[in-house]
Amino acid sequence: NMMSDDDGDGVYTVVIPVPDGFTGHFTILNNPADGGDWNSKENIEGQDCADPENFNDRNIGPITGTTEINTCFGECTTDGSCSTPEPTVDVTFKVDMSDYSGGYSQVNLNGSFAGWCGSCIVMSDENSDNIYEVTVGVPLDTIEYKFTLDGWTTQEEFVSGESCTSTIDGFTNRSFIVTEAATLPVVCFNSCDECDGSGGGDNGSDAYDVTFRVDLSQYEGDFGTAYVNSSFNGWCGGCNPMTEVGDGIWELTIPVAAGDHMYKFTLDEWAVQESLISGSPCTVLDNGNVNRALTVDGDADLGLVCWNSCSECLEGGPITHPVTFSVNTDNVTVGPNGMYIGGGFLGDAMAHALTDNGDNNWSITLDLNEGVSGNWVFLNSPDDGGDWNAKEDLAGEDCADTDNWNDRFLEPVFEPTTQEFCFGQCAAECTEPAVTYGVTFSVDMSQYEGTYGGVFVNGTFNGWCGSCNPMTDTGDGVYSVTIDLPADTIEYKFTLDGWTSQEEFDGSESCTSTIDGFSNRSYVVTEDATLPVSCYNSCDACDDNGGGGTPADSLAVSFSVDMNSYSSEFVFVNVAGTWNNFCADCNQMTDEDEDGVWSTTITLPVGENYRFKYQVDSWTDQEELAPGDNPVGPCVVKEGGFTNRDLDVVGSDPIVMDVVCWGSCLACIGDDATLGCNDSSASNYDEAATANDGSCIYDVTLSVNISEYALSEGDSVYVNGEFNSWCGGCNPMTDDGNGVWSVTIPLAYDYYEYKFTVNEWTAQEDLAGLNGCVTENFGFTNRVLQLFGNQSEPLVCWNSCSDCEGTGEISGCTDSAAVNYAATATVDDGSCQYNVTFQVDMSNETLADGDIVYVNGSFNGWCGACNPMTNDGQDNLWSLTIPLTAGDHEYKFTINGWDAQETFPIGAPCDFIPSDGFGNRGFSLSADLVLDLVCYNSCFACDVNTGCTDSGAQNYDADAAVDDGSCAYLVTFRVDMGQQMVSNGVYLVGSFQGWSNGSTEMSSPGLDLYTYTVQLSNGPHEYKFMNGPDWGGDESIPSDCGIDNGQGGFNRGLVVSGSDVLLDIVCFESCSACAGCTDPFMIEFNPFAGEDDGSCANARVEGCAYDDADNYNPAANVDDGTCIFSGTSSCPTDIDGDGSTAVGDLLIILGAFGQPCAD
Repeated sequence: NMMSDDDGDGVYTVVIPVPDGFTGHFTILNNPADGGDWNSKENIEGQDCADPENFNDRNIGPITGTTEINTCFGECTTDGSCSTPEPTVDVTFKVDMSDYSGGYSQVNLNGSFAGWCGSCIVMSDENSDNIYEVTVGVPLDTIEYKFTLDGWTTQEEFVSGESCTSTIDGFTNRSFIVTEAATLPVVCFNSCDECDGSGGGDNGSDAYDVTFRVDLSQYEGDFGTAYVNSSFNGWCGGCNPMTEVGDGIWELTIPVAAGDHMYKFTLDEWAVQESLISGSPCTVLDNGNVNRALTVDGDADLGLVCWNSCSECLEGGPITHPVTFSVNTDNVTVGPNGMYIGGGFLGDAMAHALTDNGDNNWSITLDLNEGVSGNWVFLNSPDDGGDWNAKEDLAGEDCADTDNWNDRFLEPVFEPTTQEFCFGQCAAECTEPAVTYGVTFSVDMSQYEGTYGGVFVNGTFNGWCGSCNPMTDTGDGVYSVTIDLPADTIEYKFTLDGWTSQEEFDGSESCTSTIDGFSNRSYVVTEDATLPVSCYNSCDACDDNGGGGTPADSLAVSFSVDMNSYSSEFVFVNVAGTWNNFCADCNQMTDEDEDGVWSTTITLPVGENYRFKYQVDSWTDQEELAPGDNPVGPCVVKEGGFTNRDLDVVGSDPIVMDVVCWGSCLACIGDDATLGCNDSSASNYDEAATANDGSCIYDVTLSVNISEYALSEGDSVYVNGEFNSWCGGCNPMTDDGNGVWSVTIPLAYDYYEYKFTVNEWTAQEDLAGLNGCVTENFGFTNRVLQLFGNQSEPLVCWNSCSDCEGTGEISGCTDSAAVNYAATATVDDGSCQYNVTFQVDMSNETLADGDIVYVNGSFNGWCGACNPMTNDGQDNLWSLTIPLTAGDHEYKFTINGWDAQETFPIGAPCDFIPSDGFGNRGFSLSADLVLDLVCYNSCFACDVNTGCTDSGAQNYDADAAVDDGSCAYLVTFRVDMGQQMVSNGVYLVGSFQGWSNGSTEMSSPGLDLYTYTVQLSNGPHEYKFMNGPDWGGDESIPSDCGIDNGQGGFNRGLVVSGSDVLLDIVCFESCSACAGCTDPFMIEFNPFAGEDDGSCANARVEGCAYDDADNYNPAANVDDGTCIFSGTSSCPTDIDGDGSTAVGDLLIILGAFGQPCAD
């Protein structure tokens, strides 16, 4: 649907009729090259109007009357307004065409700043010096660009590494960093340099005139102009129009660069395109698209071809055959719009309406051109041409084409054909429908504060289809629907306006289950049932405004946020928290008096702790509560890397939270306020201050009970935290004589993390696994201090969130060999430390003066420069000894912090934990340890000759003293393609060859078996087979024998373990061998077959199979070499039979020379 700007004001409009109740998805595209050019679509990812379940498209509907949608390209505005565009500066581009001798009409500039639009930026040569230039407003950014001719007819071609280029996502283009207005130097076309008259640019000498001609005399549709679209013009749409020369024949001659190209004829740019038959002699298959093939090596006239054909038009039109599509709908209820066929070569979801023949049978007969084939599918009551939710679900069925959305496939048509199937099944007759039960779903929307048009139930039973099952408001905001379902365990959830909004669960709720990472409601269907009415996004009935509590055990909590300092536009404010799984719009707030303060009250269970924050317009924007990783104040908690507000629901009275400013723990500050600390209890109280700016300083007392920790005589206790930069000895504590150590520190109003330590950092608390008083971020667990005023934190026991229990047990290190042995300890707490000596030989590295080698590891948080090593002997042997806690540790050597580091392949001999995906050294510590001296970036000493020491490996090195893990072994891959049509070879792709498609072709010894042998190192490898060199021909591997590839599919896998591997023969796209005849005494016997498929039909009969032989056996179907032929002589050259070979025999031969032999 093309939009138009009739008045030239930049606002494009289109009016489209849709049926009543229409819902769906749409997007806006800027100058698409063709119907598949999705690169030109707007990007609204992350905005509230984007549907992440449907390619971040916009949602529409339900439409119940005349509707206007006013928005901005790439934005979610509803009034048609656009935000201020980012600033631009003028950049002048210049290209010298004097060395280019090919033909062209126009020079264009194409780039990332213009969407590679083809011919939209035209360059000019005002003074006819062959230097073309144009000035364009460009954003301050790194841009990519190139010069092209006549749109995309000819373009510059660069190779990676040229001085004026950069290569991004596999494309090499010119690049420039825009920081201010600029005039770029003149460059020669296709060169980084100026033209010098010696061919510095592409002089067009490899371009040849090619004439394209297409006969449209038998095309029955209406159109204006025919075009050539091709890889040589970037499939640009309207770049190369053709001219009608009479009798429906269109023609075009243009220069085309030498080489291989693809093309096709189209009408009215991309309004209609050819549908060519894959495998036809003039075509090539490219990523599922069938195009014409062209090789240019000189001037050429490609000859006249008929539209959609490789040959000229036949007199009387193309040969057609009637093809009947018939569907049995015994197993489904046909919707109000009836049945359709569509998809693939047929067109959109409403390509052809079927006729109701009665008895649940629908059909249509189409006259299709001979040889036509392709994908298609039945659809039940589609709402429009893009409603693919209405298509039948053939997933897992034998007739589903898994490479093409599980559609059906029509084989090439050469005679009248009938395609008769049951809807969603591969057989003509529908299987007996399963017994179903009526299940009534109900959801209470009375406390939902957002806007919506319709409520729906989506689940496994309807393919999560969006708007298939609308619910009806039965009164009081309760929506219900009854659906017939088979006995099964179902998952489901309630959604709004299709998938515009949905319930969000985390799996801990009583009515949910979590499967494959998705948490949904679940129910086991065994009989007719009416499910309890639950509140939207809750397992309970509505009585708590979505908080999840009940009046008996909950408190009303009132939230308020002041939005007067928020500078952006918004529609509504939400409070999102752990009680509603940070739902986008479950708890909308209101500003009834329009004073800028938004509020809501939610009932929450007593005794629970929650995290929450304020956000606008369903996460269009949210509070930044830790700018620069610095929390805004004591009202927040940082946990798991996320900073949110903190709420404890305690007491018996309703909780009314202070009004806070957006993104702050304090109230908003007016323009006339005097900033400072206005709390008289603070040590820096300012009487003149009228607004608190968060600068108040308070005394906080921290106390820890060490009575159950084994301190040695002379030990001291410290507190370390963010307030003292974890400095070690900055804040010593004082012992009151009873094992309780305390300290009072003046600190500013804020949020802090801290812990208690001994002797600065000799020992520290291990707080992992505690609840209530700690938080964990990036592997570090610390105590939390939220400082609102002068306060004394509760007394806690070392390593605990509560005071010591007085058991008399003293925790500490009980190993006398440890450096921190505590003689008074009665219980070992795992804190024992032992000296570890690290050694690394840097002889093979070049270190500059001042360079320092460090050891970094899990024990120091990979901190960079915490543990420097020393080169005491100035012999490049660096060492360091430090005490470490018993257990497993990973580490590596680095230079100057993290300026350089060792790099090991996963699974290297010194990779301590290969399964973690990091190639780090490591060791297990239980006593003092001196690690072996190793060479930097090596698992061995510098003077050790390493290599493969396994004599059975292909790369065995007899001189190697130490095995370096490089041993490689022969692995033979085998696949049976007997059930596939192979036309362009069979290929192997895998992790061991970089998943490079088309580079590893397999060979066939016969019988449809394909093999390939390669050397692989020890360890796991992933791979798959491909039918043809292109992606799309790769096999779809069942999960039973597959390894999840993280992209929605599976790969095959193998493990090499010190010996050659001969993999079992498998059937393409199967976990086992292909089925076939397994009886060796039958002529159909397949030696590679696994399971017998009943194809054995003819017994193997050996004998003489030549009918001219004396002992010919007409029953033989396998010749065994026993044939006997009479009339033979021991001297076959004695033609005249005189007992010798002489002149007479030769004369007989010469006399008959050249004469035909009689039958």
